[in-house]
Amino acid sequence: MRTCKLANCDRPYRAKGLCATHYNQQHQPNRHRKVAMQCALCGTTVMKEPSRARRYQKVFCDEACHALWRLEYAPDHMAAAHAALRANPRTVKPKPVIAPHTRIYVRQCRHCHGAFTARGASATYCSNRCRNRVRKIRRGKRHNIRRIEIFERDGYTCWICGIACDPTLQVPDRMAATVDHLQPQSFGGTDEQDNLATAHMVCNSQRGASWSWPTLAA
Repeated sequence: MRTCKLANCDRPYRAKGLCATHYNQQHQPNRHRKVAMQCALCGTTVMKEPSRARRYQKVFCDEACHALWRLEYAPDHMAAAHAALRANPRTVKPKPVIAPHTRIYVRQCRHCHGAFTARGASATYCSNRCRNRVRKIRRGKRHNIRRIEIFERDGYTCWICGIACDPTLQVPDRMAATVDHLQPQSFGGTDEQDNLATAHMVCNSQRGASWSWPTLAA
């Protein structure tokens, strides 16, 4: 198989002794250049490749604008295309704008309180970034509590099985000391120190978010 003639390049040959990458760099340097275009919905200036304007009907700045445009204008465009086709069936069938297959909802993010579009009514965050930030905040509230004070208050004794915890062990060891909620958070329990107690990791895991006290073996 022929390869590029340039040194240290073993890509397949395309034309004039060069691979596709080096051929475009030398003979078509502006093939993938980006130009300023206007978003069809909000009018924001975005940088897109010129081929996008030829391949697609509209150019949008992001998926949210695209979804809102389809939701607002797609039915009218489809009706106009079908009316033109009925008036003159011999003409080339126009390509209709595809309407969204599922309903699009405009919701408010619980973290940043910004508006975003979603394909389901249960979406609560605009992006994974906001979802991860909320998780870190929740995790930080639990870890900011001084766990050592709780362990020393309980004498490093598991409140479920009554066996002492080894202070030298750490999670994920089964017998490591962890902080457990006496009243589970799913039942309205809080992170106050009166609602926290020392428990083995295995006891804490097997108990779960319930009121039951399982019979556990060390």
